[in-house]
Amino acid sequence: MEPQDIQTYKFENGLTLVVESMPAVRSAAFSLLVPAGSIYDPQGRNGTAAILCELVTRGAGKRDSQELSDALDDLGVQRSE
Repeated sequence: MEPQDIQTYKFENGLTLVVESMPAVRSAAFSLLVPAGSIYDPQGRNGTAAILCELVTRGAGKRDSQELSDALDDLGVQRSE
């Protein structure tokens, strides 16, 4: 097994980028992990994350919820709810 070439970059805005070079692979992939969810709801505003999740999955622009879901699936987007 070859040693992994992993590099980490920390940006001023707090974003951390972790990069792994894979020369044998002719594609690119990324994951965006956001510390979010009901555990981060402001005190006294329980349910904020649940409402946001519901609204985001209802559609966008000219796309209804199913069309938006299909478009994201076509792009290979995986999301958790």
